[in-house]
Amino acid sequence: MSSYKRKVLITFLLVVGLIISSGTAFSAAADDITSTSLISNNTMEGSDTATQTIKILIYNGDKVANDSVAGIESVLDSANSGNLVPGYKFTYSTSKTIDSTVLSSYDLLVMPGGNDYIINYDGKTIDSIDAAAIKNFISGGKGYLGICAGAFAGAKYTENCYYGWGIAPNITCIQPYSEINTTITITAAGKQILGQDDPVTTLYWNGPAMTASGNALVLATYDGITISTGKVIISSGMAAIVADYYGQGRSVLMGPHPELEPKSPGLIAKLIVWAANIPPISTAPLPDDITPPSDTPLTPSNTTITQPIAAANTNNNTIPLQGTGTPLIPLAMAILTGTGGILLGRMGN
Repeated sequence: MSSYKRKVLITFLLVVGLIISSGTAFSAAADDITSTSLISNNTMEGSDTATQTIKILIYNGDKVANDSVAGIESVLDSANSGNLVPGYKFTYSTSKTIDSTVLSSYDLLVMPGGNDYIINYDGKTIDSIDAAAIKNFISGGKGYLGICAGAFAGAKYTENCYYGWGIAPNITCIQPYSEINTTITITAAGKQILGQDDPVTTLYWNGPAMTASGNALVLATYDGITISTGKVIISSGMAAIVADYYGQGRSVLMGPHPELEPKSPGLIAKLIVWAANIPPISTAPLPDDITPPSDTPLTPSNTTITQPIAAANTNNNTIPLQGTGTPLIPLAMAILTGTGGILLGRMGN
């Protein structure tokens, strides 16, 4: 081989090497950017806190205890500010009347402590409350939280007193009398809903002691309340908090007052979430190769990433990667073939 041909061959090999090296480096850079882009988007989506809102109506009319209303508002504020039930936030309004029109905008009704929303012995509901509207509201799939007087009203029956609205149809009550701080014990069913089994110290103020049957759940029991004479006002084991089903809806009745001091905002918030029965919003992003079904609303958390991928450029921020035209490696091969043909031709001379 002549010196001239040797020089041409060396030059050719150097050119081909540079083309292939540049193509490989460019391809590697593109791979790095794709990976970084996907990781960045998934991290951003995963860090978003998607919350489900539960809209609550609190009765604030005739015979209500104002302290109980204020306490409910306070514990809901605490639940929101402390994120006590991740994935949920609570909005609330009050109303002096309860009817179907007022209830139509809400997910759950709270009847606070007060003084007999159902008038003793005759079963008549006070004029500012439409009992039929409450029954329809719950049976249609909404929620109810009754505290003390609200628990008596929601139960099926209170011994030697009256029939309630029956939106907790498997719950009957007795009506002890005492005003004292006491301790309630969380049951196994209560632990599943509340995520805790530690005893709770709470205020008892003449609320119901309850008995559950059928599908109703006892969530907490009284440890027993006594007075100075030693008389047991509420026997240990009687229900302090119960949960029941009415049509498509759910009811929670509470004998004590965890909305008053000592307050238990997490307990009340979790009971509301159970009663409202609104599923949480999932924030987990779908895998990048899965497209959500057509009937799924597209949100930042479930939309497949389809944006063009761009490489970094210090001059104008981004430059498009090569998406059309001849790819780099085939181009190098074409050059190799063409140059090789020329070289072979010259070497044959």
